[in-house]
Amino acid sequence: PERDALETLATLATAVAALPAVTTLDLSDNALGPKGIAALHPAFAAHRTSLQHIFLCNNGLSADAARKLTTLLLPTPSPLALRTLHLHSNMMDSDGVTAIVPIIR
Repeated sequence: PERDALETLATLATAVAALPAVTTLDLSDNALGPKGIAALHPAFAAHRTSLQHIFLCNNGLSADAARKLTTLLLPTPSPLALRTLHLHSNMMDSDGVTAIVPIIR
C-alpha cells in the first residue's frame, strides 16, 4: 500500500543522499505522484549541485507533481547542475509543463 511504498522511497532517498556526488537518478516506471516526489527530497537536496540527469518517465506525474519537483529542485540560490530532465509518458498537461519551466531555463 501507499504508506509502505512512501517509506521505502524515503529510505531509498536517504541512502542516495548519503552517496558521494550522484550525477544520475533514474526512477522511471514507478507510480510516484506528488507524495513520491516529496519523498525524494533528501536525494535532491544532497545532490543539487552534482545531479545532472534525472529520469522520471512513465510515473503518472501530474501537474501537482511537476510543481513539487520544481519546488524541490529550485529552493536555494546555488546553481543547478541539471542537464537532462526526462519526463515523458506522464500526465502533466500544460499546467505541469508550465510548472517545470523554471527548471529548464
